[in-house]
Amino acid sequence: MTRKIAVYLILFLFSFLAAEQVAAQFEGEIRFDVYNPTDPQTERVNLQFTFTADRIFMGSDTSVNMLAGLRSEGILIRNDLRDFVLITSATEGINMKMEEIETLNALVNRMQNQQGNQSREPFDWDQKVTETGNTRQIYGYNTVEYQIVGDEEGETFSVWLTDGIRVNWGMLRDVWYSTGATRFDREIPLEIVMNRTSFPLLIEAHKDQQVVFRAETVHLNDSHFDRSVVEVPGGMKLLGLGDIMMNFFRQ
Repeated sequence: MTRKIAVYLILFLFSFLAAEQVAAQFEGEIRFDVYNPTDPQTERVNLQFTFTADRIFMGSDTSVNMLAGLRSEGILIRNDLRDFVLITSATEGINMKMEEIETLNALVNRMQNQQGNQSREPFDWDQKVTETGNTRQIYGYNTVEYQIVGDEEGETFSVWLTDGIRVNWGMLRDVWYSTGATRFDREIPLEIVMNRTSFPLLIEAHKDQQVVFRAETVHLNDSHFDRSVVEVPGGMKLLGLGDIMMNFFRQ
């Protein structure tokens, strides 16, 4: 359960969503610690998110399978250039336009006999989502708790949102709906954790009233942070879609 939520909820959640310009764009760095509190031996994942006016960098200390067998330790979203850079090593990355990602995903779907843009039942907001009225401060930001009923018996999720952080996620909503949304379950409506008016600073999964998954903010800096991470490092070799296709057919 922890691995499934960590990959689905955090990485795709933060990496393939939302597409509108918003006022008071947040600029800064936020780091999350992702783990299972009930298992001290579980692998902890550290996630870093850096936001500037027109770019987002997301990094992890764990390599993740993103798409078509591609593993990445970080992704740079350049809204100003309308492209993505997947960081695959210290010296190499993959550069793709949004349209190329959709093309690659369509190819993968055909190869795996999957249908893209599969219809889904609408999420039952009225029955599954409740604003509890509970509030707390996290790194100086006021947050409000929303509770979501999970698909499994005894399963609930708590999402603590602040309206003090607003992020422009740029191109990513279209990419999410054209790629990630057809591949993952929808236990949690992504709109509640990633939207243009609020931001999650704490997410917990409960099973029979016990916390079995936690993604918590462990660092937040909106003044002095490393802006260089939203630039492609000098000397990094960037591969294109053609290179990816060659690697894909070699597998």
